[in-house]
This record gives sequence, C-alpha cells and structure tokens, in this order.
Amino acid sequence: MDIYKLFLSDTAEKVLRKIQAKEPVLYKRVVVAFDDLERDPFQGKSLKGELKDRYSYRVGDYRILYMIRRHELIVYVIDMGHRRDVYR
Repeated sequence: MDIYKLFLSDTAEKVLRKIQAKEPVLYKRVVVAFDDLERDPFQGKSLKGELKDRYSYRVGDYRILYMIRRHELIVYVIDMGHRRDVYR
C-alpha cells in the first residue's frame, strides 16, 4: 500500500495554528487524523455538489476538507474548521 504525502493550504495552516494555540487536545487529534489520511485518504466522506472531487474527514465537531491527487500520491488539505462553518 502506498503512503500519501500531506500538504496544507495557507488557510488550513492558519486554522491549525489557531487550534494549536487554543485547543491542544483537538490539535493532537487533528495531527493523528493527518497520519490516518496519509495512510488511507479514502476513509473520508466523498462530497457532492459544488464540493465534488473533495473529501471530508471528521474529527469530533471539526472537519478536514481535502483533495486527493492519486497520480502524485498527495493529500491536499484545503480547509478545516467547525462543521457549522467549514462547508460555506
């Protein structure tokens, strides 16, 4: 099985820094989720509509939105945030 490489958008990096500063327990869970996505990026939920070709991975009330580039073995995290806000 191939290991994917995970990259964060500038937006996702900014959110991750805020989470690290304010919610260290959630930060640890997000880092574990990133490891999970590198091993198997297809465990997230495939999105529909305008967000098709993207996936959502659940970490408590937070969601990680990402794209998979199969040919390059890349998981590209577009955004993450609380589920009430992240899909907007």
